[in-house]
Amino acid sequence: METLPKGDPVPPSWRERFSRQIILPQVGEEGQKKWNASSFLLAGDGPALEAAGLALASSGVSRLWVHTPGSFDPSVWISRVSALEVEKTEAPEKVHPRASLSIVLTQDPALRKKMNRLSRKGPSNLLFGWTLGKGFALYCYPPPSSASSCPCLECFEALNPKAFNPGATEVERILGAMAASEALQWALTGSSPLAGKLWVHPLSNAPSLYHEVSASPKCPAALADQGVTPTP
Repeated sequence: METLPKGDPVPPSWRERFSRQIILPQVGEEGQKKWNASSFLLAGDGPALEAAGLALASSGVSRLWVHTPGSFDPSVWISRVSALEVEKTEAPEKVHPRASLSIVLTQDPALRKKMNRLSRKGPSNLLFGWTLGKGFALYCYPPPSSASSCPCLECFEALNPKAFNPGATEVERILGAMAASEALQWALTGSSPLAGKLWVHPLSNAPSLYHEVSASPKCPAALADQGVTPTP
């Protein structure tokens, strides 16, 4: 990916390539440079992962790492944007600290748990997304404070186990696109309105729901840190 150090002249080819994004007031040339300098770790599977990858690739990010338990081939992203660096990784713990943001789009509880516990160690933000009935949910886990790694996704899961029942597969591409949009917004501003919050969007006439995720004394990750075996 073409790098654009601050202060260097912007090549006309670069400005033309991203012209539709640069003209947006909330992006501009400086915002596009931030996207150019960003890299993301994508973990998950299925249409949501594909949609998020394509959206990020098209926006001009410099690099994507992909961690997926399946045989997903990210070459389609490379063919869309030839300059993009895409690398499959079996060790997300090695690239997570280097990523601008890690994005987890999966219904697999084992992968959610793995990525949640990785992020509890810091230092990178992590965005979870999953389908929920006819809608979807997003949760941004910010780097933990020095005092505690809670609240985290497992805090929410301990109190709301039914919130992870499989949802409609036709919603997965919408979920992927929305996750990519949140990730790009974070890259622009360095923060997210979802930090520490859950956003449930029903994709119906029902209102969207934002609420804080609270620390739970039943959090399996916190209990594991204390050497305690959680009771069912």
